[in-house]
Amino acid sequence: MTQKIERMRNFTLRIPIHGLFFLFVFLTSCTGQVKTNLPNGSINESKTTTLGPPKMIRTQGSNQFSSVSCGLQDKTGLLWFGTSGEGLYRYDPVKGVFINYLEKDGLCNNNILSMLEDKTGNIWFGTSAGLCRYDPSASLDTGGKRFASIPIAVTNEHNFYPSNEKAPANAQPDVWSIMQDKSGKIWFGTGNDGVYCYNPDKGEFTRFLHNDGIINKSDLQLKAITAILEDHQGNIWFATWFEGLCRYDPAAGDLSNFKPNGDVWFGAIFEDKSGSLWFGTRDHGAYRYDGKTFTNFFADTPIFNACCVCAMAEDKAGNIWFATEFGNAAERENFGGVWCYNPSTSLGGFLQMTNYTIKDGLRNNAVFSVTPDKSGKLWFGTRDMGLCSYDPLATPSAGEKIFTDFSDRQSKDIRCIFEDQTGNLWFGTNGDGVCRYDPSEASRANSKAITYFTTKEGFCGTDVRCISADKNGNLWFGTNGGLSKFDGKHFVNFTVAEGLISNDIWSLMIDRTGTIWVGTKEGVCRHNPSIESEGSKAFASFSIPAAEQNDFSRPVSGTKLIWDIKEDRAGNIWFATNGAGVYRYDPVSGGLSNISKQNGLCNNYVNCILEDKKGNLWFATQHGGVSCYDPKASPGGLKSQSAGHAGSTTFTLKEGLCGNGVWKMMEDKSGNIWFAANTLVYPATNSGNVCRYDGRTFTNFTDNEGLLTNNYVQSVFEDRKGVLWLGCAGGLCRFDPTKGVFINITKEWSLGVL
Repeated sequence: MTQKIERMRNFTLRIPIHGLFFLFVFLTSCTGQVKTNLPNGSINESKTTTLGPPKMIRTQGSNQFSSVSCGLQDKTGLLWFGTSGEGLYRYDPVKGVFINYLEKDGLCNNNILSMLEDKTGNIWFGTSAGLCRYDPSASLDTGGKRFASIPIAVTNEHNFYPSNEKAPANAQPDVWSIMQDKSGKIWFGTGNDGVYCYNPDKGEFTRFLHNDGIINKSDLQLKAITAILEDHQGNIWFATWFEGLCRYDPAAGDLSNFKPNGDVWFGAIFEDKSGSLWFGTRDHGAYRYDGKTFTNFFADTPIFNACCVCAMAEDKAGNIWFATEFGNAAERENFGGVWCYNPSTSLGGFLQMTNYTIKDGLRNNAVFSVTPDKSGKLWFGTRDMGLCSYDPLATPSAGEKIFTDFSDRQSKDIRCIFEDQTGNLWFGTNGDGVCRYDPSEASRANSKAITYFTTKEGFCGTDVRCISADKNGNLWFGTNGGLSKFDGKHFVNFTVAEGLISNDIWSLMIDRTGTIWVGTKEGVCRHNPSIESEGSKAFASFSIPAAEQNDFSRPVSGTKLIWDIKEDRAGNIWFATNGAGVYRYDPVSGGLSNISKQNGLCNNYVNCILEDKKGNLWFATQHGGVSCYDPKASPGGLKSQSAGHAGSTTFTLKEGLCGNGVWKMMEDKSGNIWFAANTLVYPATNSGNVCRYDGRTFTNFTDNEGLLTNNYVQSVFEDRKGVLWLGCAGGLCRFDPTKGVFINITKEWSLGVL
């Protein structure tokens, strides 16, 4: 294979017996500062998302730790990719189309760990809840009719649950690895329940090592099997996560154990065309076995030999590819990726290795699977649901891409939702800036309904936590990199250089006078638009006492952090603090007063503030539920609710609230109040983590695909048409009033067809 040297790093190494050491200099990318567009500076135009290769659209709320864990190409040429949490994807390279299969289509679980096409053409999928088999010849391709769960006939010796817990009835083990041997028997390696063998002729499962007379001198348990392989001599090899390497010789009935250099953590097995076996370790690179000796083949490669080898494959030219990752987050930023070993250029005792990372086009440096296809391309599955193809025949100098990215890059983590005066919906994301959805474009051909604004378009941050609009129609965005103002064409960014007390913004409110209030991790700032000019400090600090205690139960904390700001109908400004309850500021008198647990507030960690149509103020907290405050009552008094809650000042799970940790609230046009519970902190015991309160009773809701119950809801919004939207940590839901349920529309949102 012709080696492409553009955008690649080559490493020439000497085999250990030569005793020479080499010094390697690795070029790493520097994290550059985001340039802030000052009021008088040049400002970039916005850009609309353009069409490219088909994408694996995520719909199940997967996060940055989810991955494309395994892959294969079947006999018909279709490519299959298993993921952690997003189910199964089938790709037709001729039509260029992905089809996503989930539990609702017949999968027994959306977490796919392994896969195999057997000799009859059926495809087996190992999941976190047992086995699933796909029969391509069954009926019409209507999804679930071709999938069938295949229960493993387990016994009472099943032990994949802790000893102090009882396994549920019909529970199935997680299947980490699958292999079919030359006789047709299919082997299944589980996470903590040993190895099972399936006889296709009899349709029966047997548990390996269970009353079969195998010579097992090392007393091996084979409970964590990451890979299984039958070598050219008919031996069965097991890579384990605790017991090293195990080899079963069917002719002799002998089970042997190997721990080269004391290594016991292995994640991959591969046999090359020459008959050599390769074993990938957790943190010592790879070993090659020639039938007699294990050699830590790349021991002189400082970076490769410190990584975890997750998968291996050989391409048509005889090059061997290693999919790797680093456990250390700092190292993953620059190292890992995939490595290519070219035996034909490794002459005179030198090993020629080529390393590819995100700098070359990979989606992520943590690579878990490598799948060769019939055309000669290689497909790499990575962390953060990444999928890239590698074309060895591509010519970069001619404008051809070595790597093609099929990943759904846009964030599905929706922090906030806002509707502008023209009817566009804006979705603030965690990681990808803000997304604008234009309904007028959705039904048109070649739709440009979805537009992302990131730092590339002049936006100041990647995480958008709050959005508001001023009287002139300008949109304001609070981000992790400061404050951005958008006039419809250009962005103007404000940071500490313009007087912000911190660039880490969590709340935003524009009052009736036009003053902009900004809540940051370090306190409150306010902005006077009349002095927004060059050289002036447009923002000034506004003093709010810091909390005496800090809450370390959430990933972001701080005694000065302000989660929300609201203006009530009397013109008072309210601040939700992280440990000091709420503060009320009277602009007329300049007075600042506090309401906390001493005054009846249910909890001092306040996430959200809402004023309802009756003038009551609602305070949603992180740990104690929700309190309702009546400003007409005696000073500091919390309203006592009637209608079944006589004498109560607080709404909790006991009263029907969906959870005691409430993140967001919203009142709809009918006067109902909606609550979104943060179930990652306080798991809901009621039916769902979103509920509606009509003044008397609570009604809890969920969605058809588990998005609401699996991911906490971060935003609740009703648009001008009365449509209710929920932004989740993993996607978008819309309420169907006819069915009384929320519908997961993450895929439709990604495609711009809401």
